Amino acid sequence: MIEPDRLRGLIRAVYDGGEYSSELDRCVLEICEGCLSAKRTRHYYGDAVTDDILSDAHVNCSLAILERKVDLAYNPFSYLTRIAMTTLAGKCRSQNARARDLKEYVESVYDEQYTKEETEDI
Repeated sequence: MIEPDRLRGLIRAVYDGGEYSSELDRCVLEICEGCLSAKRTRHYYGDAVTDDILSDAHVNCSLAILERKVDLAYNPFSYLTRIAMTTLAGKCRSQNARARDLKEYVESVYDEQYTKEETEDI
């Protein structure tokens, strides 16, 4: 479990000129994994896509910290969770669009092949 005060302290250390610590990285990764498990994406999309989503969410959260976009006056856990969920939603939309496009393409090829065979039979 991630304590907001501990997370805030780790981020403050980065803002004060310190390095991005491995403990902070583990916290960010834990937040991203929690978002993915809450949405059951691994079950729905499979391991490869879920690992891609996890890496994108991890990078986006880490960049937000390194670019000083996390406001320490508020709970940083909430902000990082929002970034991870936004990444998750965007990737899910793009995966659904790819699946829809593939289905439409397969149907069009099938329809074209089927009508071609019908005209040859006549």
